Parts: sequence; structure tokens; C-alpha cells
Amino acid sequence: MRKFIALALTVLVALAAAVCVTASPTASLRQEAVRVQIDILPGVAPNAIDLGDIQAVPVAILSTAGFDAASVNAASVTVGGAPVTKTDDGQLSVSRDVNEDGLADVVIYFSPMFTQLDNTSTEAALRGSLNDGTPVESSDAVQCSGRAPQTAGAGPGVAPLATIRLPPALALSLFGDIYNYVASF
Repeated sequence: MRKFIALALTVLVALAAAVCVTASPTASLRQEAVRVQIDILPGVAPNAIDLGDIQAVPVAILSTAGFDAASVNAASVTVGGAPVTKTDDGQLSVSRDVNEDGLADVVIYFSPMFTQLDNTSTEAALRGSLNDGTPVESSDAVQCSGRAPQTAGAGPGVAPLATIRLPPALALSLFGDIYNYVASF
């Protein structure tokens, strides 16, 4: 029985790793996404990312004369498929003028360990939504290290049969319920 529970928990962890959280559960699939400007590792070139690192990586969402970065719903944002992580003081974003153009930009952070990037990735996509639900997207060049390319076949890197798209709160709740159910045996 214990082997069954261990196997079930292993399957749950694998399923959790395959879950792709959508940018916004309310955003319409037909709605045109707003292109925004971002800078991964603001002020640093090239944008070298160690995918095995636990250190959060900053991403600046840049304001322009026609776009206020503060209108982005930080909780909806993913970078390379990874959700935004909280700052040390528990915030999802920080407002500051990163590019010194006199406009307040928004800085978010993501954990490279949770991205869908690998060593062959040359850009990381940002997806999310504005506070009104309008989708936003962007990308920036990256140089990744620390994780082998994912390939179909046996073992690690197996391509998933399907991608499950769930809002973050539902995904956590669902996997918590399944874990509690399996652990009760």
C-alpha cells in the first residue's frame, strides 16, 4: 500500500509539473493581445538565465507614453510559463523607473526553475492580462543554461499528452485535495 501511495504522489508531482497556468481565466481567446515592452534582467546584457537557480529573475514591464505598466495584473503574468513570484516583502510587483524615461515601470520576478525553457531557448515570452482582462504579451532574448532540452521519449523530458490549463488558485486547490485524498490511505 505504501508503494502505491508513493507512486500516486510521484504521479501527482509529475502532473503538477505539466500544468500550464493560463494568463487569465477571464481573458477571451478571440481578444487581440496588447504587445508590451519588457526587459528581462533590466540593465544587463546578455540576459543569461541559469534554469537551475532558485534566485528570482527580475523582468521590467516598461511604461510608454501610450501605455501604463501599472495597468498589468501582476497575478496573471507568466514568464517562460512560470508564474510571478512574490518579493521579499510579499508584493507581486514593484513600481520604479527602470529605464530612466520619467515613467514608472513595473518590475516582477519569476523563478527560472519553474519555466518551460531549456538550454536551447533563445527568448522568454511574457503572457498575462491587464486589470480589465485584456491579454498582454511580449518577449525578450535570453541565453539559458542549466537544463537539457526537453525531448519526447522515455524518462525526464517526456512530452505531455495534453496540457491542462487552470487558474492558479484552482490548480493549487485541486492538487491539494488530491494529495490529501491519497495521503488518507
